[in-house]
Amino acid sequence: KMSKCDEISVLPNIPPLYFLENVSSGSSCIVGEKDIQKNTFQLLPSELEVLTVTSYMDWGDLAKLSTVHKSWSRLIEDSASKCHPEGKWELALALLNGTHGLLRHPTRAVCYLETLSKEMRHVPAMVGLARCHLTGCGFATKNTDAGVKWLSEAAIAGDPSNCQASLNSAHELACIYERGQYDIEIDVNLAAKWFLYAAERGLPESMAEYALCCELGCGVAQDDGDALGWYVRAAEAGHSDSNFSVGEHFEAAKGVPQSDTDACMWYYRGAMAGDRDSVQALKRLEDIARIVLPPQWGRVLDV
Repeated sequence: KMSKCDEISVLPNIPPLYFLENVSSGSSCIVGEKDIQKNTFQLLPSELEVLTVTSYMDWGDLAKLSTVHKSWSRLIEDSASKCHPEGKWELALALLNGTHGLLRHPTRAVCYLETLSKEMRHVPAMVGLARCHLTGCGFATKNTDAGVKWLSEAAIAGDPSNCQASLNSAHELACIYERGQYDIEIDVNLAAKWFLYAAERGLPESMAEYALCCELGCGVAQDDGDALGWYVRAAEAGHSDSNFSVGEHFEAAKGVPQSDTDACMWYYRGAMAGDRDSVQALKRLEDIARIVLPPQWGRVLDV
């Protein structure tokens, strides 16, 4: 299924009449003035000229075209100012990474990221700007406070079209606090807070991480029952490794009555999803697995 962003054109958006206005007002060009007036896009209506150019050119092509006539020298900037936010976001990425025919220019990329973040509340741009602050890319120095601020804003932006990006930013922020990345002091309480924030809103990876926090008592009170509940939610949401964790809880009677039967059922789910730990657990409980699992269960031992 095509996402909302996939349906939006990220091609440059040149203002209508751009070439007519700029060629008419230009005073010089690389080739002769008469040649430009006669031959440059003069055989088509101006609106069709723009449509033709934007249908076949990306940002790198526009960068080349901007060198043809001095009045087109701001073609990239003028196009970016009119294009959809997703197009401006692609331009920022191209400048960050040196793709789409553009040279790498992090400083210019940061300018677009700041516009998208501050004026348009574009969640992926907030995350990109946060990472630039955290790493110093496009800035003279790193600014971890600004990086954390923008990740936090991205996490709570609440834009339905970028819900996944918001949840991912909350998870990323939690991981930063958990591991002390970018020279930020480890804070297990803030890590657990952001894992829970994303977990409650449906992110499977955060569900599994928050379950581990509950299991270990890291940033929250230790509670095997809560841990099991979050592992189950994560597993049912598609986090394959959590099937093994649920099985462990049943096998070891952690927050639930001991049951090798239930443990095998969860290990089998994990093994079917490709989890190697679940496969090893089934081998250990093979005698019980032969009784409680479907006849074809043995196939997963060769996963």
